Amino acid sequence: LNMGCNLTFLGKKGGEGKEGDDKRILFLGLDNAGKTTLLFKIKDDEFKETVPTVGLNVEQVTYKGMTLTLWDVGGQARKLWKHYYDKVDGVIMVIDSSDVDRLSIVKEELSKIVVEPGLESVPILIMAN
Repeated sequence: LNMGCNLTFLGKKGGEGKEGDDKRILFLGLDNAGKTTLLFKIKDDEFKETVPTVGLNVEQVTYKGMTLTLWDVGGQARKLWKHYYDKVDGVIMVIDSSDVDRLSIVKEELSKIVVEPGLESVPILIMAN
């Protein structure tokens, strides 16, 4: 797993995870933002041709002794995002930074996410793609 970043928010800084210390990471963003592409880059360390996600993609990877369950929720199903907030350990909000026409929608959705009662203590990474 070579992601070019360090996922220290998942455990003790610089430490290894403990067996059974599983984490759930939720990928959110508008449709065509690159969520699925990022998910497979993390999982397989390669870029794959993807199709728009209908519903949910779930993949698992092992990182520093932890099993990470990566939940990629389709961007067109934004009204359903809140159903996945329960018991997540991190959120990655993927933004298509070249889609300037929809940045106001991204801002609106992100504003909703940061005040969600179930996410108040959950780290949120904003990934500009």
